Amino acid sequence: MSVKVEKPQDQPQLLTSPHPQSQFTYKNLRDLNNPKYAYLSPLSAIALVDLNAFFAQVETIRLGLTEDVPVVCQQWKAIIAVSYAARKFGINRMDTVESARAKCPDLVCAHAGVYKKGEKHWAYEEGQPDPINHKVSLDNYRRESRKILRIIQSKFDLAEKASVDESYVDLGRPIYEMLLSKFPELKSGNSNASDDEILPSIPSSLPRDIQWRGTVIESEKETADPQNALPPQISDWDDVVLAIGSELLLDLRQAIYDELGYTTSAGLARNKLVAKLGGGFKKPDDQTIVRNCALTRFLNNFELTDFTGMGGKLGEQLINRFEVPPDRNSIAFIRENYDLNMIKEEIKEDQELALKLYRIVRGLHPSELTNKVEIKSMMSTKNFLGSRGWSLADAYDWLTVFSGDLSNRLADLDNESMELSTTKLSNKEKGVLRRPKTITIGVRSASFVRQTRQMPISFYKDIERMRESIKNCGFQLLRDYLEFNSNISILNNGTSARELYTRDPKSVRIMDMHNLSLTISNFVALNDSALIESFAKTGKTQANKELMEINAVSKKRKIESDNKISPPVIKKPHKISLEQKENISKLFHDYERGNMENESKSTLNSKSRKRASPPNQPVKRDIFKTLQKKSANLLDSLLQDMYCPRCKTSIEDPVEHNDFHIAMELSTKWNN
Repeated sequence: MSVKVEKPQDQPQLLTSPHPQSQFTYKNLRDLNNPKYAYLSPLSAIALVDLNAFFAQVETIRLGLTEDVPVVCQQWKAIIAVSYAARKFGINRMDTVESARAKCPDLVCAHAGVYKKGEKHWAYEEGQPDPINHKVSLDNYRRESRKILRIIQSKFDLAEKASVDESYVDLGRPIYEMLLSKFPELKSGNSNASDDEILPSIPSSLPRDIQWRGTVIESEKETADPQNALPPQISDWDDVVLAIGSELLLDLRQAIYDELGYTTSAGLARNKLVAKLGGGFKKPDDQTIVRNCALTRFLNNFELTDFTGMGGKLGEQLINRFEVPPDRNSIAFIRENYDLNMIKEEIKEDQELALKLYRIVRGLHPSELTNKVEIKSMMSTKNFLGSRGWSLADAYDWLTVFSGDLSNRLADLDNESMELSTTKLSNKEKGVLRRPKTITIGVRSASFVRQTRQMPISFYKDIERMRESIKNCGFQLLRDYLEFNSNISILNNGTSARELYTRDPKSVRIMDMHNLSLTISNFVALNDSALIESFAKTGKTQANKELMEINAVSKKRKIESDNKISPPVIKKPHKISLEQKENISKLFHDYERGNMENESKSTLNSKSRKRASPPNQPVKRDIFKTLQKKSANLLDSLLQDMYCPRCKTSIEDPVEHNDFHIAMELSTKWNN
């Protein structure tokens, strides 16, 4: 059903043909009210909401165009999304912009936003950006996706973001409440019935406001006689659940359209896999309801490889293993010729896969929904086709772009995570921020050999500081790569890499690259005790203890060398009074703020303070500013030489090693 068409009013009551006895128990009903178990219930109602030609819709709305205007979203000369108005002209994503314009001269080609070389923020460029000096950004589409997810989460307690344009939704709790409200026999029985007790049969007619909304898949029985086709037969509570769910799903799609202007397609079924197939069955702007009694007939429209997780080699291998004839539907063939024991016998090496396959071909495989924002890694990459004459400044500029791209995506991740606080899940799942522990640079040279280097990365709650950390670590990894994995000295008349790094980057020649990438990975949940910056803010003994443990590990890893320098003994911290805590927190705040000022401003302020000090007046010592001055000079030395004069050893990460010395000096000052 389209969200652009008003719902029919005064529809007749849906008649039922009740089974003599329901197939479902009170446990099946009660499980609907628990988001942890609802997907396992045979009464479950799972929806897949899919944005139609999402990128093209975003550009249509951004440009203030109507849905009738043919629009494509382009990346360089390629097309990455085609509006349904443009599809009427035969345009698809295999077209180039040139061939698409030949099919439709009035076509609107909207280029995606881009990062310009050397800049940390993306923008929409006037005219056509070029791939040599720009990198495509998908940030705007991710932002619109978050808005849609926010609407879904405002209505339902469990929504799983499957991709930038798809989300799964568990409709269980609102359906459960409506069932108890509309059917007194369920409410009265639910209060005292045991889990195993059978539900009462459905009534002979349903409340008038329960209607099918969308395309309802008919069962084989209902279509057996084409001349006397039967309407969808409501015979048990699973049909009632999906009828109510179809109304809730339409209301959700209507809200997305009314608030943001996006049309959607949707599928509704008992599990994610079938809902996914239903979401693409009637496009655009419609929804498909797959009842339990119609699963077999519906699945005959697809092949095994159409299921999520069965595409590619796995699905093809299973089709070959079960010797599916080329002219037969793979799902129907396996279902009709193999029972569970036969499938287990055929796939002896993986009994879990055997059970999954048995359930999949019958449309019965349950898949859990989760609204956790899981992330393993993020990559920002750029291909350079035919680029020649690289300088170190060129590589720095692209790493600056990558750091902006990755930090913007971290901000997106934070927003998605914090928006989960609107759900009804436990506090353990709410508002968890994540940061990477590892950063990796990847370089593909002109000879198409790809090499990588990685290092630990300092992480911060503040996104701007995180961006700087990503950029600085990227610069360091690049210098390491060029020094140890390339011929940078030969390209620059035999000058050593360390000396070259002190020169203007524009004057330093480096190898040509076909690809450069920056990846952040090993994400951890962020909490105050994980950050050095929280040390003074909390002022707690536990924070001191945790920092000393971090220092000890870092000291052992970074300082132990052939010189066998022993780490200093750290005294047990004294108990700090409330007044001391507040004073330390204020001093540390001043220290952090001072670290972000540039060196010239700090020098100017220092001279001004000296001139302003009255003669013969003792100067108050600020230990944090003293540490700041020392650490700034130390960091310059570390960055230049990759050698620590205090520890008398080579280092890998100047920023992290500098932070280690800051923490050690702070600990020493406070403990004394």
